[in-house]
Amino acid sequence: MSFWDKVVGILQAAGIDPAGAFYTNALMGCKPGSGTGPMPTVDGYEDQCRKFLKRQIEIVQPLVAVALGNEAHDRLRKVWPDAKAIMHPSAGELNPLDTREKRICEQGERLAQIVSQARNRAI
Repeated sequence: MSFWDKVVGILQAAGIDPAGAFYTNALMGCKPGSGTGPMPTVDGYEDQCRKFLKRQIEIVQPLVAVALGNEAHDRLRKVWPDAKAIMHPSAGELNPLDTREKRICEQGERLAQIVSQARNRAI
């Protein structure tokens, strides 16, 4: 099951139309070689990415910001202090076939709670 299959499964379990969400990265650019693992960096890169992310959020004005995984969450909280996190789709807990669907549903339920709380605060 691919990364995006898992993301869509989480969104569907949360009752969220995938077409109605905004997606971005905490670190911008293409990683050389494999698309997984840590992004190579140079001085100023992460600061530029943070500024870009902040500007995206200012433009889009989302109801809530949810990071996939702890590393993205740490970065996102620097521009959106109330940001929440759910499990990253590549997390090992989402790999075993016998428990994958249950874990995806659990993350969807967590996401639904996060969105519900944000909606209640916005009222």
